This record gives sequence, C-alpha cells and structure tokens, in this order.
Amino acid sequence: MIFEFAMFFLSFLPLWLSIIFMDLINMIRDSKNLWTEKLSVVGVLSGIIICSFVTWKWLHKDGSQNREKYEIISAKEERFITAEFMMTYVLPLFAFDFTRWDGVVLFLLFFYVFWFLVHRHKYFCTNLALEIFGYRIYECELKNGNQTLSKLVVSRNELNAMAGSTIRTRKYNNDYHFEVIEKSGEEQ
Repeated sequence: MIFEFAMFFLSFLPLWLSIIFMDLINMIRDSKNLWTEKLSVVGVLSGIIICSFVTWKWLHKDGSQNREKYEIISAKEERFITAEFMMTYVLPLFAFDFTRWDGVVLFLLFFYVFWFLVHRHKYFCTNLALEIFGYRIYECELKNGNQTLSKLVVSRNELNAMAGSTIRTRKYNNDYHFEVIEKSGEEQ
C-alpha cells in the first residue's frame, strides 16, 4: 500500500511542482501568509522525496515475491498513456485555489477520495516521474508455458525489439507488471 500511494502521489508531479512554484512566487512577493507558503513548500518537497525513495526501493527490491517469467511474443509501446492521464486527472486540479485554505481543503477532499478509489481498485496511475527515469509502458503479448497473456509491462528496456526474449516481471496488479532487471549473479 505504501508503494501504491507513492506512485499515486508522484503521478501528480506537475501539480506539485506548480504548487511549489506558486508558493515561491508568493514568498518573493512577501505574502501575508508567509508561513503557509513555507509549510506548503516543505510538505510538498518532503512528499516528493519520500515517495521517490519508496518507489525506487520497490523497483530495486531483491527477492522472488510476485515475480514471473514470460517469453515476449510481441510488444507495442503505449506512447500517450502518461499524457492522457495528465490531461484527464492532473490538469483539472489546477482549478483549485491553493492560495486559500478552503481551496486547499476542497483539493485534499478530492485528492483523498481519488486515492481511495485508486487503492480500492488497484488502479495504476501512469507516472511522469517514471517517464523521467526512462521507464516506458508496453502492451505485451506474453507466453508462460502454454498460456498466452496480454499484460501492460513497465520497463526501462525497449521491449518492442525483444520479441522471443524471456523477461522476469513483478506483478503490480492484474494488468500491470514491472520488468525486473536481473543483477549479475542473481538466480534466473
């Protein structure tokens, strides 16, 4: 659940960076509520740092829990999935007035209701932070023994050029898997 929330929080990275920018501008202009801007900047930056660390740890976790081997039959990169998420879910949140406490409360209410739904349904929020660090999402046809499956795989490798190769994945939910990058000497 901690990784899920970290991914959810980081999926709103453009919004958080905009809030920090607005607060810094208000601080430079000598706002009447200087302490609220300082608290906001510290809180948002702390959230970004903590959630980035949690995400990094989950992506680099050793062990075999939730890992499966698949042969890639075909893979196609989902090029616009992050942009679609941002346009649908992130952009409308800029309508909230973050300079007023009632706007912040309304935003937090909406944000936590959205988090409840994301968590309850194990929805994967595509993530600009993952894109920045080189991860892409691929729609894959995978083979496991005699069974062929369609899964979305998040990977730093170009899976569309790896047909016939075997990959190991770590399950996030029923649809999304993260490719596990093997460390040298790790058992296959």
